[in-house]
Amino acid sequence: MSFNATVAQPGTYDTLYSGVDSSSLNWAEQKWVAWYVYWGNPVIATGLLSFLMHEIVYFGRSLPWVIIDAIPYFRKRKLQPSKVPTPEEQWECPKQVLFAHFTVELPTIWLFHPLAETVGMKTHSQAPPQTLRTFRFGC
Repeated sequence: MSFNATVAQPGTYDTLYSGVDSSSLNWAEQKWVAWYVYWGNPVIATGLLSFLMHEIVYFGRSLPWVIIDAIPYFRKRKLQPSKVPTPEEQWECPKQVLFAHFTVELPTIWLFHPLAETVGMKTHSQAPPQTLRTFRFGC
């Protein structure tokens, strides 16, 4: 079983996982279940987690290059060493990307679950507790 964002309807996470011995789950599984129990709503929990993870990975992978670009030692290795962008020029790109992410990506993520249910897609299922106890990521 995978811990899908749509395992149960809102408000049923605490009852769904109440019979699960959390000590039988690994650290990642415990955090995953705790996240959904905390929010109690798969639309919010999945939307927030998906959006935050995307932003962290998207901008986090660029962070080392921003740091390297700020170190004068590495400027001699630039393809255009005479062109050093100003902080305003460097902020222009992330500003446009964030605008697109908040106006296009975020609504798409959060509207998917309700739209999927509206057109009749099954977005939830209950797994028996023994499945949760025996499940290990590929082990």
